[in-house]
Amino acid sequence: MSEKRKAELHQLLPVEASLQGLAKNIITEAVSTFGKRERFTGGTKRLTMFDESRKAEEVIEVLDITTTVADKLEYVEDQVVRYWDAFVQKERTNQDARADIIVDDVVIANDVPATALLGLENKLKEVRALFLATPTLAPGITWEKTDIPDVYENPNKEERMKTEKTVQFKEVAKATDKHPAQVEKWTADVPVGKYTTTALSSSLPVGKKSELLGRIDTLLQAVITARMAANSTEVVHVEIGKALFNFIHGRA
Repeated sequence: MSEKRKAELHQLLPVEASLQGLAKNIITEAVSTFGKRERFTGGTKRLTMFDESRKAEEVIEVLDITTTVADKLEYVEDQVVRYWDAFVQKERTNQDARADIIVDDVVIANDVPATALLGLENKLKEVRALFLATPTLAPGITWEKTDIPDVYENPNKEERMKTEKTVQFKEVAKATDKHPAQVEKWTADVPVGKYTTTALSSSLPVGKKSELLGRIDTLLQAVITARMAANSTEVVHVEIGKALFNFIHGRA
């Protein structure tokens, strides 16, 4: 007969989570029940007649106890022990659950714990969102590298004239011996200089951004693969729940 296949960590994780919820609900219900003290009390009520001729009227009323505190504690203990054992098995197995992060047969990191790999998935997703938000060079414009690292310029410079308002005069009628010369005055914008604008940008080239996102996606997939491998570690069988409750109750 073949040996029974042992459970793997990824199989234990949902079981432990389910047992955790069950144990929590059972403890909550038990605490509520303990608040209803009438469920744990009972007794007898006897009527004894002084007149011998009325003995037939004597009666005994019995109020049964629904359950005992000890029984309730025992029921809760059975459920909690299952959860505690699963919890400790998960934590103990996590000590052995490790895997390498590998990309194209290159080991990026050795023996990373399964719990850390799970955390890295979320952290890499956060970093991906960061890189996805990075601005890229405006399309439809020629960009060339400059001497400044990671800064680009548009070689097509924009030129614009600088003007100043100047008052100008023009003689429209010459002076005579009877009338002074007639002069027309007006204001004109006269070019006095030239603005030359060079557009600079430190945004990422579109191709570079795509490359970075691709590498993050590759690394993220490698982390997921490593986590799945680590979670295939066989569960280390540990039972401590009963021993803990034995101490609580002072049982040998």
